This record gives sequence, structure tokens and C-alpha cells, in this order.
Amino acid sequence: MMTPVLLLALMLACVGPVPPVEPACPHSVDGWFGGAVGRLVLAGQGGAFASAAAEPWIESREGGWSHLGDGFVASTRYAEGYFLVREEACGGGELHANGDYDLAWGLRTVDALGQEEGARVEQSRRGCRVQGSAFAGADRVSTVSEIVDESTVRGLITSTASDFDVTATWRADHSAELIYDGHDGESWYEVEEPGDGTRQASFHLSYDGGTEDGGYERSFDGAREYRFDRFPDSGEWSVMHIWWLLFYDGSGQGEVVGQALDGSSLTCWYEWDADGVGSYSCDDGTSGPY
Repeated sequence: MMTPVLLLALMLACVGPVPPVEPACPHSVDGWFGGAVGRLVLAGQGGAFASAAAEPWIESREGGWSHLGDGFVASTRYAEGYFLVREEACGGGELHANGDYDLAWGLRTVDALGQEEGARVEQSRRGCRVQGSAFAGADRVSTVSEIVDESTVRGLITSTASDFDVTATWRADHSAELIYDGHDGESWYEVEEPGDGTRQASFHLSYDGGTEDGGYERSFDGAREYRFDRFPDSGEWSVMHIWWLLFYDGSGQGEVVGQALDGSSLTCWYEWDADGVGSYSCDDGTSGPY
């Protein structure tokens, strides 16, 4: 009579070792791409993670799967002084053995003003292609990305709430380049994020009434400093040179130098609070509420 041990040995001999699963994409980017969800993919179904983040604007990430492996929670804590405070995800889905996945989660983001925003996110990966959609009310943001190599991901972002399509390149050093192409065929933004939580942008905007050319810099705390020229299609001004400093709470200050068609110029200074209430004064002696 065959013993259970001998029977098991014969079964293993017939089956042989299980061959490793070939990755659907040869490039691994989950360590730097995808935020907390990328870390969940690295942890594997049933796993957990908790670690400081390499990005200067993020303090830490942590999260994990349920003991059944069908649900997960993940949170991101942003660094002190950044314009976002925390982000929380709760969802579920399936991780496939070859690295592909199908995930969906609810997302809640809290900023430095205590304001909350929510969204529903769906994301999947097949091979080196990552596709996802985020839904907030009636708005939808869709992203189709391609993993180029271990340190580069490129994607196209479209939104039902935006007049621009965005071509993005994300890099392992946490820098990014984003090109905004306007649906009008003329307007554009070119944005560079150096990987320190700030960004610089240049733009050309066309709209009813004129055009604008210039750029802005966004600081770590979310403030934006704009410098641009406005060229009206009509009126008394040939060009207006504009400087705006917009703080994250909505308050700000600015200066406008208008050059008239007759060659004269006028300079005005503006200041307003977080509710948009302010005043102006000009070098011709005029002033008033703004």
C-alpha cells in the first residue's frame, strides 16, 4: 500500500516546480508612480505598507489590504507648509499575478484651508498601459498612460470640465512636464515641475476680446505669481503689463501698467482679501474699491 508521504512525493514529481509568472510589463514603476495606490500594488494583495516618502511635498504614506485581500485603505500625509494636508483612499479590486490590476476607490482630499474634495476613481493596468478615470459630480477626468521604462511614464489627460487636453511626462526623480493644448487650437500652457513641490509655467491664451502671453510660478504653499501681457482687441489700451500675486486662500495683490493707443500710460495697484474685497489706486490720483 502506498503511504501518504510517497503519494505526495510522486504528485510533486509529476507536477514539478511552478514556473515564475512573466511580468505583463518589463518595467517596474510602482515604487515612484501612482502614489499610495502604487505602493498597494507593490505590497501585494493582503499586504501592507507604511513609509516616509521620497517626494519633498509628502510626509508619509501608509495603507494595506484587508485580510481577505478584496479591499484596501491608504492615506497620504503632505509635508508641513504644502497647500494640501492629507488624502485618503478606500476601495478594492484585484491584482493579477503578472502585475496587471483592476482597482476602484473613493478618494477624499483635504487642503490647507480645511476644504474637502471627493472623487470616485477607477484604474486598470494591462501590460505597460495604465488607464483611469476620476469622477467628481458630473465631471470626468480620464488618463491613458504608457510606461516607457523604469524611470519614465507618459500620458494623455482629458477632462469634461476643461478646455485643454494635457500631454504629460512623469519621471522617477518626481519631476514632470505637462503640455496643455487648448481645444480652440491656439491657447496653450507649458508646465515644468522640477520635483520639489513647485512649478513654473508659460502660456498663450486666446479668448473673446484679446490674447495673453506670459507665465506664472507656483510656490510650495500654493501661491502663484503671474507676469503676463494682455493685448485687447479693442478699447483704449494697446497692451497691459500685469503682475499678480495670488495666495492660496484667494487674497492677493497686483500691478497693472496700461499703455494707451495715444502713447500715454497708467499704472494702478490692487489689493484684495480672501473674499475678493479690496481696493485700487492709480498714479493719476484715482482710487476706489475693488
